[in-house]
Amino acid sequence: MLSDAGSDHDKDRGGSAGLGTDHDTSRGSILDAPVADGSDGDSPPGAGWHRVGPRDDCFADAPCMQATVNGVKVGLFLVDDAVYAIDDLCTHGHAMLTDGELDGFEVECPLHGGVFDVRSGKPMCSPVTRPVRTHPVRFYQGGVYVKVEG
Repeated sequence: MLSDAGSDHDKDRGGSAGLGTDHDTSRGSILDAPVADGSDGDSPPGAGWHRVGPRDDCFADAPCMQATVNGVKVGLFLVDDAVYAIDDLCTHGHAMLTDGELDGFEVECPLHGGVFDVRSGKPMCSPVTRPVRTHPVRFYQGGVYVKVEG
């Protein structure tokens, strides 16, 4: 199923919401090699990949956005022409990370000020102690695709 772009608030704001759980963050959040430079991948995404939308539209208003993929609210962050995807809900409190401030590769939770690295999901300072799950991202024919596993 194609992901949706969230609520009208999400579309206006450029993001919000998600699920955070204890998990393995050993996989990087970013993609296949062709995507790192912003180019399209050579082959169409296979099973499990979900189109979020056209790259230009996804980040037209803000460097972050929220999308629902496989029932999981995911935050997508554009940093230095690369896109990273993490679960959007802070693991410490019920706040949407895409509503927080993005500074380089770090996003600050708007509720208690905890910080996560969008590349790894790793918590960077208290009060957060548990990482957020990361998701692979790739581009194909101008679209942004995310893979979220159950």
